[in-house]
Amino acid sequence: MHLSKRKTRFRFTSLTGAFMAVVLSLSLWVPAVQAETATPVVAEQGKTKALTTESATAFLDSFFDSPEAKPHYVGASVVIVKDGKVLAEKGYGFSDVESKTAIDPKNTAFRIASVSKTFTSAAVMQLVEQGKVDLQADFQTYVKGLEFDNPFDKPVTVENLLTHTTGFEIRDPQQEDIHTDFDKYIAMEDYAQQHMPPVVREPGSAYMYDNFSFLLLGMIVENVSGEPFESYMQQHIFKPLGMGNSSFMLDKKFQKQLATGYDAAHNPLDLYTISPTPMPQGGMLSTAEDIGKFMIAFLNDGVKDNKRIFKESTVKSMEQYRSSIHPLLPNTTYGFEAAFQLPGAGSNPSIITKGGDLTGFSSYLFLIPEQNTGVFLTYNQNGALRNLFYPAFIQSFFPQYAEPVQFKEYTPQSAAELQRFTGLYADLRISTIVSSLKNAGTEPGQLSISDVFLGQRNLIQVEDNLFKDELTGQFTAFKEYTDGTTYMKEPYLNPMGYEKKDKSLWASGMFVRTVLMLKQSMPYNLLDIMRMMLTSLSNRNQL
Repeated sequence: MHLSKRKTRFRFTSLTGAFMAVVLSLSLWVPAVQAETATPVVAEQGKTKALTTESATAFLDSFFDSPEAKPHYVGASVVIVKDGKVLAEKGYGFSDVESKTAIDPKNTAFRIASVSKTFTSAAVMQLVEQGKVDLQADFQTYVKGLEFDNPFDKPVTVENLLTHTTGFEIRDPQQEDIHTDFDKYIAMEDYAQQHMPPVVREPGSAYMYDNFSFLLLGMIVENVSGEPFESYMQQHIFKPLGMGNSSFMLDKKFQKQLATGYDAAHNPLDLYTISPTPMPQGGMLSTAEDIGKFMIAFLNDGVKDNKRIFKESTVKSMEQYRSSIHPLLPNTTYGFEAAFQLPGAGSNPSIITKGGDLTGFSSYLFLIPEQNTGVFLTYNQNGALRNLFYPAFIQSFFPQYAEPVQFKEYTPQSAAELQRFTGLYADLRISTIVSSLKNAGTEPGQLSISDVFLGQRNLIQVEDNLFKDELTGQFTAFKEYTDGTTYMKEPYLNPMGYEKKDKSLWASGMFVRTVLMLKQSMPYNLLDIMRMMLTSLSNRNQL
C-alpha cells in the first residue's frame, strides 16, 4: 500500500444536536443487535459437525462467501485452533483495495483494539505469579503520584482494574487523542496524570467497561518490571510465544504491514495513531497467525513448544469469571469478557471472549477451554461481522452452548412487587444511553422495556431478578443493594456494563420517548442507511 495516500481527515460530523450524540455512541452496537437476533448464517439446524481442518475450512469459505457476511468486511483474517494445532488460517478480501493487496493471515497486521487488554492482563498475571503484584492490593501500591478523589472506604485494587469494577468515572479516548505525528511519544504516566478520574461508585459494586483501568495496568507492568511496557510485552509475551508480527508500537515496519481501515461504505480511512504511547488498553497490532500462537499456548495451560510461558494456575485464573449479575450473564475474567448472548441460552460461562473496535477495525477472540478450541477474527471495517460469525460457528460445531436454558418452575412476582424495577436507567459508561421500564399491565411476572433501537417489548420473569425478552429470547437481569441502588444488565444498547436506575432522568426520559417516536415513524430502509452511515464513523467511546 502507498502510505503517502493515507492522509488524515478526522472530523466527526453532526446530524442534529443531542440525537446524534446518542446515536453515535450506539453506532457499533446497532448491527450487533440485528445480528444477534438473526438466524445464524451457514449453520444447519440439527446438524453438528466435528471440528476438523476440512470442516473448519469449509465453514470459513461458506461464511465469508455468504450474502449476509459480504457487506460487513473489506478484508478479514481468521484462525481456528484446536488441540494444540491450527485447523484453519485464512484471509479473505483485501488489506488495501486500491492496490488489490490480499489479506495474508501471517503478515497482514490489524489494530486489534481492546483485544490488547487480554495481553496486558497476561503480563500483569505473569507478575502476580512471580509474587511481585498482589491482586488484592491498592493499585497505588504500584503506581505512585496520581491524585484523585475516592469518597469510599474501599481502595481500588489491582483486581478491580482487571475486572472493570473500579468505580471510576468514565475516561475513554477522545477525538484529540487521535493524531498523525507518528514520532510523538506521550508517556502513559503523563497521560494518566492529565486524565485521572475520580471514584464515583464503591469499588467492586458494579461492572462498567473501563479503558482507563487498563492504562493503569500497563503502568503497573512498567513500574513493577522496571522495563518500558512495550519492551516488557516484546520480551516476556510476544518473543516467547513466537509472535514476531505483534507490537504495541506503530513503527515503520507496522505502518507498512497494517491493513488500511475502511468505513461501512468501504471508503478507505487514513493512517493514524492514538495517545498515549504505548496504549495498553487498545494499541496492540497483530496478525491472525500470531494470535493463533497465543491461543494454542493458553489452551495448553500456558506451555508453548515445551516451554512454560504462564503457570497453569495463571491460565485457570484467567478463565474464571469474577463477577456476574446472574450466572447466565457473567461479566469478566482477568482479561476476557462474556460472549454474545444467544437466544434462550444467555452468555455461556464456559466460553471466554474479547472483542475490540477502533476506527476502521473490529476483532473478536473466543476460547472454549473445555473443548480446547480457540478462534480469532479480525477485519478492517467496523461492524457486525463478528456478531454473525460467532453464533454461526457455535451452531455449526458446538450447538450445546446455544441450547435454551431449562428453568425450574417459578411463580412470577406480582405487578406490585415488580414496581421496584420500574423507572429510567442510564448506562454507567455512556450516560446518553437510557432505557425505560414500566409494568406491563397487571399480569404477574411482566415488565415493559423501551429503548432507542428495539422500541417497546415485554420482559417475562423466569427467575428472581432475571427476565427473558419476548422479542429476542435474550435475558435482562437486575441487581439490588440495600441502599436502594438498582442496576440492570441487558444485551441491546451497551452490554459492556450495567445501567443504573436514576430518578433524575426525567428530561432524558422525555428525550428517549421522542427518539422512539422518531424511530417508529421512520421508514426502515432509511433507518438502516442511517445505521450504516453511523457505523462508519469513529466511536470515541469504544476500544
